[in-house]
Amino acid sequence: MGIKVANIYLDNQWNTYYAGQTINGRIEYVFDSPKKVRGVHVKFKGEAHTEWYESKQQENTEGKTESTDTMHSNEIEIPSGKQVYNFTCTLPPVLPSSFEGEHGYVRYTVKVTLDRPWKFDQETKMAFTAIPVQIDIENKSNVQVHLVKVFLRKVVTYRATTPSAAMKKTKDIVLTIQEGPAPAGSTKHWSVQMEVPPIPPSNLIN
Repeated sequence: MGIKVANIYLDNQWNTYYAGQTINGRIEYVFDSPKKVRGVHVKFKGEAHTEWYESKQQENTEGKTESTDTMHSNEIEIPSGKQVYNFTCTLPPVLPSSFEGEHGYVRYTVKVTLDRPWKFDQETKMAFTAIPVQIDIENKSNVQVHLVKVFLRKVVTYRATTPSAAMKKTKDIVLTIQEGPAPAGSTKHWSVQMEVPPIPPSNLIN
């Protein structure tokens, strides 16, 4: 017995964020009895990984982590029942987007750890998606643009450095986006809320 429920909730129902945005969330616990803890720790992690097999395995992994401690002190006692702890984190302005490919991925997760003295820590983890997608149209003509259609083509170059430098490239059309109209002489900005496909658009500049 101990922790009956441990759930993470983010302020975006799609769990999708743009680079530079602030993520607000909360961790909800339900305890069946009072528990002694040393703290509740929140860690945001971005991880990139590339791997494929030829005559030898080529592999390269890089991880980036940002941590936020939402509560810390000497040993304290948390009462039984439902307890809620809020957290926030601002994403870097130049952040590679989430990506799932045949030979690699970029993934973002948030993990909340309940630091318990003399016991195994309780960890709760969930994934979120980062996609830097915005459409800007400046129509300086005297004709209305009825429809703006964007075809998103994914061209992926996988690079590995171990055990030796190697490269592999794939191409595919991921999705099509339609917006509009853009009246004559107008400027339009669309921040697109997409159904993120299994292989989301990527901006792997870091």
